[in-house]
Amino acid sequence: MRPYKIEDIPYANDFYLIKNILIEELMLPVEGKGTYIRKETSPGNYAYISLRISQTPENSSTTICDWSLIKDFPEKYRSEAEYVMSFFASHIAAIIGKKIGLFFQPLEISFWIGQTRTNDFKIATVRAIINAFSNTLHQPNLQDVRK
Repeated sequence: MRPYKIEDIPYANDFYLIKNILIEELMLPVEGKGTYIRKETSPGNYAYISLRISQTPENSSTTICDWSLIKDFPEKYRSEAEYVMSFFASHIAAIIGKKIGLFFQPLEISFWIGQTRTNDFKIATVRAIINAFSNTLHQPNLQDVRK
Protein backbone atom coordinates (compact mmCIF):
# COMPACT_ATOMS: atom_id res chain seq x y z
CA MET A 1 0.00 0.00 0.00
CA ARG A 2 1.34 3.41 -0.90
CA PRO A 3 1.89 5.99 1.86
CA TYR A 4 -1.16 8.04 2.81
CA LYS A 5 -1.34 11.66 1.75
CA ILE A 6 -4.41 13.60 2.76
CA GLU A 7 -4.20 15.60 -0.47
CA ASP A 8 -4.57 12.32 -2.43
CA ILE A 9 -8.08 11.80 -1.08
CA PRO A 10 -10.61 14.48 -2.02
CA TYR A 11 -12.87 15.36 0.93
CA ALA A 12 -10.82 13.26 3.39
CA ASN A 13 -10.96 16.23 5.76
CA ASP A 14 -14.69 15.48 6.07
CA PHE A 15 -13.83 12.49 8.28
CA TYR A 16 -13.41 15.16 10.94
CA LEU A 17 -17.21 15.55 10.89
CA ILE A 18 -17.67 12.10 12.45
CA LYS A 19 -14.78 12.38 14.92
CA ASN A 20 -17.02 12.68 17.98
CA ILE A 21 -19.11 9.70 16.90
CA LEU A 22 -15.96 7.60 16.54
CA ILE A 23 -14.56 8.72 19.91
CA GLU A 24 -17.75 8.41 21.94
CA GLU A 25 -19.21 5.21 20.59
CA LEU A 26 -17.75 3.24 17.71
CA MET A 27 -20.70 1.01 16.89
CA LEU A 28 -20.07 -1.71 14.34
CA PRO A 29 -21.35 -3.07 12.01
CA VAL A 30 -22.66 -0.12 10.01
CA GLU A 31 -23.71 0.38 6.39
CA GLY A 32 -23.41 3.48 4.27
CA LYS A 33 -23.97 4.74 0.75
CA GLY A 34 -21.93 7.34 -1.05
CA THR A 35 -22.35 9.08 -4.37
CA TYR A 36 -20.44 11.52 -6.45
CA ILE A 37 -22.45 12.94 -9.32
CA ARG A 38 -21.44 15.97 -11.34
CA LYS A 39 -23.65 16.64 -14.34
CA GLU A 40 -22.60 20.14 -15.28
CA THR A 41 -19.48 18.99 -17.11
CA SER A 42 -19.38 17.06 -20.32
CA PRO A 43 -18.90 14.23 -19.94
CA GLY A 44 -20.37 14.09 -16.44
CA ASN A 45 -18.74 12.37 -13.51
CA TYR A 46 -20.43 9.61 -11.54
CA ALA A 47 -19.63 7.01 -8.87
CA TYR A 48 -21.74 5.12 -6.33
CA ILE A 49 -20.74 2.68 -3.61
CA SER A 50 -22.68 1.00 -0.83
CA LEU A 51 -20.64 -0.75 1.84
CA ARG A 52 -20.75 -2.52 5.18
CA ILE A 53 -18.10 -1.85 7.83
CA SER A 54 -17.58 -4.27 10.69
CA GLN A 55 -14.81 -5.30 13.03
CA THR A 56 -12.54 -8.09 11.84
CA PRO A 57 -13.04 -11.49 13.46
CA GLU A 58 -11.13 -12.23 16.66
CA ASN A 59 -10.31 -8.55 17.14
CA SER A 60 -7.49 -8.62 14.61
CA SER A 61 -5.87 -5.27 13.88
CA THR A 62 -5.81 -5.90 10.13
CA THR A 63 -7.97 -4.02 7.63
CA ILE A 64 -9.67 -6.31 5.15
CA CYS A 65 -11.64 -5.50 2.00
CA ASP A 66 -13.94 -8.25 0.73
CA TRP A 67 -15.11 -7.68 -2.84
CA SER A 68 -16.85 -11.07 -3.22
CA LEU A 69 -20.28 -9.50 -3.78
CA ILE A 70 -19.02 -7.22 -6.57
CA LYS A 71 -18.36 -8.53 -10.06
CA ASP A 72 -16.68 -6.77 -12.99
CA PHE A 73 -15.30 -3.83 -11.06
CA PRO A 74 -12.23 -2.28 -12.73
CA GLU A 75 -9.05 -2.60 -10.68
CA LYS A 76 -8.26 1.12 -11.01
CA TYR A 77 -11.44 2.01 -9.09
CA ARG A 78 -11.12 -0.87 -6.61
CA SER A 79 -7.58 0.12 -5.60
CA GLU A 80 -8.63 3.74 -5.03
CA ALA A 81 -11.63 2.70 -2.89
CA GLU A 82 -9.33 0.42 -0.87
CA TYR A 83 -6.86 3.28 -0.41
CA VAL A 84 -9.64 5.38 1.17
CA MET A 85 -10.77 2.46 3.36
CA SER A 86 -7.22 1.85 4.63
CA PHE A 87 -6.74 5.57 5.23
CA PHE A 88 -9.95 5.62 7.27
CA ALA A 89 -8.78 2.66 9.38
CA SER A 90 -5.58 4.60 10.17
CA HIS A 91 -7.67 7.68 10.90
CA ILE A 92 -9.73 5.77 13.48
CA ALA A 93 -6.57 4.43 15.11
CA ALA A 94 -5.23 7.98 15.47
CA ILE A 95 -8.50 9.23 16.96
CA ILE A 96 -9.19 6.46 19.48
CA GLY A 97 -5.56 5.70 20.28
CA LYS A 98 -5.51 2.05 19.26
CA LYS A 99 -5.53 0.10 16.04
CA ILE A 100 -8.62 -1.97 15.38
CA GLY A 101 -9.21 -4.27 12.46
CA LEU A 102 -11.92 -3.18 10.07
CA PHE A 103 -13.70 -5.39 7.58
CA PHE A 104 -15.04 -3.46 4.58
CA GLN A 105 -17.50 -5.22 2.32
CA PRO A 106 -18.74 -3.29 -0.70
CA LEU A 107 -22.35 -4.29 -1.34
CA GLU A 108 -23.11 -2.38 -4.55
CA ILE A 109 -21.22 -0.19 -6.97
CA SER A 110 -22.13 1.75 -10.06
CA PHE A 111 -20.12 3.89 -12.47
CA TRP A 112 -20.16 5.27 -16.01
CA ILE A 113 -17.73 3.48 -18.27
CA GLY A 114 -15.40 6.03 -19.83
CA GLN A 115 -16.66 8.90 -17.68
CA THR A 116 -15.93 7.89 -14.08
CA ARG A 117 -12.56 9.04 -12.83
CA THR A 118 -10.63 7.37 -10.01
CA ASN A 119 -11.15 10.46 -7.82
CA ASP A 120 -14.92 10.03 -8.28
CA PHE A 121 -14.69 6.68 -6.48
CA LYS A 122 -12.49 8.14 -3.76
CA ILE A 123 -15.11 10.81 -3.09
CA ALA A 124 -18.00 8.32 -3.17
CA THR A 125 -16.12 6.04 -0.74
CA VAL A 126 -15.41 8.90 1.70
CA ARG A 127 -19.09 9.82 1.57
CA ALA A 128 -20.22 6.20 2.08
CA ILE A 129 -18.05 5.90 5.19
CA ILE A 130 -19.39 9.17 6.59
CA ASN A 131 -22.97 8.11 5.78
CA ALA A 132 -22.39 4.80 7.60
CA PHE A 133 -21.75 6.64 10.86
CA SER A 134 -24.13 9.58 10.36
CA ASN A 135 -26.84 9.58 7.74
CA THR A 136 -27.41 13.30 8.27
CA LEU A 137 -23.93 14.40 7.16
CA HIS A 138 -24.07 12.87 3.69
CA GLN A 139 -27.34 12.23 1.94
CA PRO A 140 -26.51 10.12 -1.11
CA ASN A 141 -28.25 11.12 -4.33
CA LEU A 142 -29.89 7.75 -4.92
CA GLN A 143 -32.29 9.06 -7.59
CA ASP A 144 -29.49 9.15 -10.12
CA VAL A 145 -27.88 5.82 -9.14
CA ARG A 146 -27.80 3.45 -12.08
CA LYS A 147 -27.87 -0.23 -11.28
